[in-house]
Amino acid sequence: NLRYFVSLLRDPQSEHYSPDTRVLLITPPATGERMIQAKKRIGDAPMILNSAAKAYAETAKQVAAEFDLPCVDLYTEIEARVHAPKERSVETDEANGNSTATTNAADASQPAAISDQYDGYDEFLIDGVHLNSAGNQLLYNLIVAKIKQTWPELKPSAPIRATPPR
Repeated sequence: NLRYFVSLLRDPQSEHYSPDTRVLLITPPATGERMIQAKKRIGDAPMILNSAAKAYAETAKQVAAEFDLPCVDLYTEIEARVHAPKERSVETDEANGNSTATTNAADASQPAAISDQYDGYDEFLIDGVHLNSAGNQLLYNLIVAKIKQTWPELKPSAPIRATPPR
């Protein structure tokens, strides 16, 4: 499917051929399976396994390589951050027995508190699948870095308007 959409713009035989259109592929994020399970409600969509997200991410990277396109590998970036060794101290709430792992990271982009309950995926995901504020900030930073690297003439450091002017 991804190959089809890219070929619409890249294949000279396509009626949608657009050789000047810049295409940047982005892999899906890793998924937090424990988080999905905990937040799942009756009638929700089926569980999205991290192995499926990884397979799609690998396919996206392969398609990017086949078409010589840049690719932001969000899956690997989230996995690397979630599984990176962090110096943690555990604080326990005596009233209800909950514990929170506090990360002592010098990097200001790392949130102060990360729940061990969800294996750290809640650092970037709101429900185990969709990005939260930190996940969106990570994605934004990765996109800007890739644009600067691939198409520096686009000047991606210019401010982006979140809403159209009135």
